[in-house]
Amino acid sequence: MVAAKYTEDFFYKNEYYAKIGGISRSEINVLEVELLNQINYHLYVSDVELRVYLDKLEAYRDVNRELERSN
Repeated sequence: MVAAKYTEDFFYKNEYYAKIGGISRSEINVLEVELLNQINYHLYVSDVELRVYLDKLEAYRDVNRELERSN
């Protein structure tokens, strides 16, 4: 939701995200502000930083696939 707001000209209202997430609008508002505070409102992610996190996610996925195959 925060990423969509940062990158897109059109995005849904928090009420929509709350509804599909199964939480109240006030709760999603609090969570959004908390996230922004935790990341110091630093929303930009460089290509290098994105690649690092993507590599970690792909490695995690691969490990889980191997675990599933062995069970």
